[in-house]
Amino acid sequence: MIRLRCVLRHLDSALLILGLLLSLGGAWLTASAVVIDEKTADQLAAPKWNENPELKQALLDQSHAARNGLKLVALGSAIQILGVVLQATSVGKPVT
Repeated sequence: MIRLRCVLRHLDSALLILGLLLSLGGAWLTASAVVIDEKTADQLAAPKWNENPELKQALLDQSHAARNGLKLVALGSAIQILGVVLQATSVGKPVT
């Protein structure tokens, strides 16, 4: 019975950490799928005879924005994980 209480007491933290890790992994996967390099943008923007510099720049701008936004999501998830770990280890709990 005591072990069950101990497991249940930490289950919420474990599930929260798992969820945050999945969010972190999802943000990483999304970033790697959305971000393109200049060579790929060249290939996407180049018709058979001329290059489309506006399309190339739009693709690069979109890629940079996606990368920066997803970095913030990943950073936020990492900070939340740290907070949960500190809470679970009593480091972040107020002294009573």
